[in-house]
Amino acid sequence: MILIDCLSVWITNVLVHERDTDAACRALVDCLANCSGHVILVASETGLGIIPENKLSRQFRDASGRLNQAVAAVANEVFFVAAGIALRIKPQQ
Repeated sequence: MILIDCLSVWITNVLVHERDTDAACRALVDCLANCSGHVILVASETGLGIIPENKLSRQFRDASGRLNQAVAAVANEVFFVAAGIALRIKPQQ
């Protein structure tokens, strides 16, 4: 089992080093889709708040959201955790 904590920090590093976020995300998702073991990923939900005022923060929010969606698409299970309570959103019950 592999635990990756946190995708939000990973995408921040991609942005800060001015790399192609879409290509980096595709490469990560392709790797995850072909992984035969169990992988647990942790990410921050950045799209539920206000729209950030500065450009880099908006780029982070958008890239993070796209990454979370892409990872969720290839995941067998997805949970949203708030206040210590886990809500399963994939597969739906």
